[in-house]
Amino acid sequence: MYSCTSQPGQSELHIRDVIVQVQLGDITMEQVGAIVNPSQNNLDLDKGVSRAISMAAGPSVQKECRQYIRDNWSPKAGEVIATGAGHLPCKAILHLVQPTAKYLRSDVKNCLLVAHQMNLRSIAFPAVGTGGFHIKPERSARCMIDGIVEFVEDWSPTTLSIIRIVIIQENMLQTFHTAVHRKASEDTGKAAPSKDTNRLNRLKNIATDKMKRIARRPKEETSWVTVQLPKPESPKGDDFEDALQPDEVLLHIFCLDETKLKNARETVDEFLHQYTTVVVINDDKETGIAQLVKEEVKWLRFLGREENVSIAIEQENCIRIEGSQNVAAIAARVRLILKTIVEKRSRFARMMSSESYQWCYELPDEPYRSFQTTSNSRIETAFQAKAVKCFCVEDTRPFVVDFSAMTLSVQTSTAVGKVRREDLAIYSVE
Repeated sequence: MYSCTSQPGQSELHIRDVIVQVQLGDITMEQVGAIVNPSQNNLDLDKGVSRAISMAAGPSVQKECRQYIRDNWSPKAGEVIATGAGHLPCKAILHLVQPTAKYLRSDVKNCLLVAHQMNLRSIAFPAVGTGGFHIKPERSARCMIDGIVEFVEDWSPTTLSIIRIVIIQENMLQTFHTAVHRKASEDTGKAAPSKDTNRLNRLKNIATDKMKRIARRPKEETSWVTVQLPKPESPKGDDFEDALQPDEVLLHIFCLDETKLKNARETVDEFLHQYTTVVVINDDKETGIAQLVKEEVKWLRFLGREENVSIAIEQENCIRIEGSQNVAAIAARVRLILKTIVEKRSRFARMMSSESYQWCYELPDEPYRSFQTTSNSRIETAFQAKAVKCFCVEDTRPFVVDFSAMTLSVQTSTAVGKVRREDLAIYSVE
């Protein structure tokens, strides 16, 4: 079913109508439908392959990434976010969030599914994870080739015909060539599988991926494309609203004697009280219940249904959790979810503030310079908090910013300079 060919600097694996190519090259020069960028979950393109791609593409790609964060918060590990390609010769960039050795095979398949859904004819990967994500080249090569082969066998893509792995380090090329030849040799001598066997294998692979995704952690699914392959789908639209309706039991009590009817009701109430636990979470700065939006309330109620408890938001801005078991554990989980929401909103507010203002500094015999993104955010956060001073490191030099005097001192010398805060809004152009 597979065939392998080699020539100097390149090897190819043929799987049905798809050609998998491994070759030396620069990912930013690839003229393909899309290139893959292994990215951190904040989508900051400032390190490794991401930095090279961002510098070649121009500022528009980073701008798209920041807009995605503003609209959707940080994506989860394994998600794939598609953006434009700026000045690059490809059509799109697929940002693969925080690939790991354990899930790399599925992560590669996620990228290929996005390309398949976008009707792309070609896609180029770097040696995913071998830089900042600390995946060994041998593991990366094996998982990438296995993931590509499984995707082609499971999904039989009709448009996607070229899948290229571009290696920039020559000493790593042989590792990927070896993985290609290994996969081709595994198929040598095997009997051609029947249609039923192919169908069964496809179901097994999809089920395996689904179990891995469930075990990993729940993920939230846009000119941008975000795809999980495969994942259990949450109810949407009308089905989603129906799924949020509580399960109800209607109990009819028939009795001719009013006293006996009253006793029966009291017995039922006492039974429910005995086996029901109630936890109430009140609103405060840590929970932020009053600031929950409609979709967040829906997901809390949906969580209650999944855990067989009732989670209700009451008018007093408190959350009432009621059930017969595991209520305390579920309440702790809800508190953690609320804390995460509050922290994300706080980070988002700080990020928006730091992007609205640019801090600059001037030292003796040096021109005014702008602080880098990390330092700028740190200084602006301290300024907003009405701090007296703020410490930061810029170009390996430790600085202390004094807000009262608007000065800057270098801790490793006696140099003292000036700082200023520029409102970027006045430079914006409608």
